[in-house]
Amino acid sequence: MECPSVVLSEGAAIGLFRLLPWHLKGKARLGRLLFKRSLKRTDVLIKDKYGSVFKVPSMQEPMSQSLLINGMYEPLTVELVLPPLLGHLKV
Repeated sequence: MECPSVVLSEGAAIGLFRLLPWHLKGKARLGRLLFKRSLKRTDVLIKDKYGSVFKVPSMQEPMSQSLLINGMYEPLTVELVLPPLLGHLKV
Protein backbone atom coordinates (compact mmCIF):
# COMPACT_ATOMS: atom_id res chain seq x y z
CA MET A 1 0.00 0.00 0.00
CA GLU A 2 1.44 3.33 -1.06
CA CYS A 3 1.62 6.05 1.59
CA PRO A 4 0.33 9.51 0.61
CA SER A 5 3.07 11.99 -0.10
CA VAL A 6 1.15 15.20 0.55
CA VAL A 7 0.20 16.41 4.01
CA LEU A 8 -2.78 18.69 3.67
CA SER A 9 -3.04 21.59 6.11
CA GLU A 10 0.52 22.80 5.55
CA GLY A 11 -0.43 25.38 2.92
CA ALA A 12 -0.70 29.07 3.73
CA ALA A 13 -4.34 29.28 2.59
CA ILE A 14 -5.44 26.48 4.90
CA GLY A 15 -3.39 27.92 7.77
CA LEU A 16 -4.97 31.33 7.37
CA PHE A 17 -8.44 29.84 7.01
CA ARG A 18 -7.98 27.95 10.28
CA LEU A 19 -7.43 31.27 12.07
CA LEU A 20 -11.13 32.01 11.63
CA PRO A 21 -13.21 30.89 14.63
CA TRP A 22 -14.68 27.40 14.16
CA HIS A 23 -18.16 28.66 15.10
CA LEU A 24 -18.23 31.33 12.37
CA LYS A 25 -21.43 30.82 10.37
CA GLY A 26 -20.73 29.50 6.89
CA LYS A 27 -17.06 28.62 7.56
CA ALA A 28 -17.52 24.95 6.62
CA ARG A 29 -19.43 25.81 3.45
CA LEU A 30 -16.85 28.41 2.41
CA GLY A 31 -14.04 25.96 3.19
CA ARG A 32 -15.60 23.27 1.01
CA LEU A 33 -15.86 25.82 -1.81
CA LEU A 34 -12.29 27.15 -1.45
CA PHE A 35 -10.66 23.75 -1.05
CA LYS A 36 -12.84 21.89 -3.54
CA ARG A 37 -9.85 20.31 -5.32
CA SER A 38 -8.45 18.95 -2.04
CA LEU A 39 -11.80 17.38 -1.18
CA LYS A 40 -11.53 15.02 -4.17
CA ARG A 41 -8.40 13.34 -2.80
CA THR A 42 -8.19 9.92 -1.17
CA ASP A 43 -5.66 8.46 1.29
CA VAL A 44 -4.59 11.83 2.63
CA LEU A 45 -2.54 12.87 5.63
CA ILE A 46 -3.95 15.82 7.59
CA LYS A 47 -2.11 17.60 10.39
CA ASP A 48 -4.42 18.99 13.07
CA LYS A 49 -3.84 22.17 15.06
CA TYR A 50 -2.10 20.21 17.83
CA GLY A 51 0.45 18.63 15.46
CA SER A 52 -1.08 15.15 15.27
CA VAL A 53 -1.20 13.63 11.80
CA PHE A 54 -4.24 11.63 10.66
CA LYS A 55 -4.45 9.40 7.61
CA VAL A 56 -7.96 9.68 6.22
CA PRO A 57 -9.34 7.43 3.47
CA SER A 58 -11.44 10.11 1.78
CA MET A 59 -11.80 13.87 2.00
CA GLN A 60 -15.53 13.44 1.30
CA GLU A 61 -16.08 12.38 4.93
CA PRO A 62 -17.28 15.08 7.37
CA MET A 63 -14.56 14.18 9.89
CA SER A 64 -11.85 14.69 7.24
CA GLN A 65 -13.34 18.01 6.20
CA SER A 66 -13.53 19.23 9.79
CA LEU A 67 -9.89 18.25 10.37
CA LEU A 68 -8.87 20.18 7.27
CA ILE A 69 -11.04 23.27 7.75
CA ASN A 70 -10.97 23.69 11.54
CA GLY A 71 -7.79 21.83 12.43
CA MET A 72 -9.76 19.55 14.75
CA TYR A 73 -12.80 17.31 14.81
CA GLU A 74 -15.76 18.22 17.04
CA PRO A 75 -14.31 21.58 18.22
CA LEU A 76 -16.95 22.10 20.93
CA THR A 77 -16.14 18.74 22.52
CA VAL A 78 -12.41 19.47 22.37
CA GLU A 79 -12.92 22.87 24.00
CA LEU A 80 -14.95 21.31 26.81
CA VAL A 81 -12.79 18.26 27.49
CA LEU A 82 -9.22 19.34 26.81
CA PRO A 83 -8.70 22.30 29.22
CA PRO A 84 -9.52 20.33 32.39
CA LEU A 85 -7.23 17.53 31.21
CA LEU A 86 -4.34 19.90 30.53
CA GLY A 87 -4.87 21.99 33.66
CA HIS A 88 -2.80 25.16 33.50
CA LEU A 89 -1.60 24.69 29.89
CA LYS A 90 -3.23 26.98 27.34
CA VAL A 91 -4.96 25.10 24.51
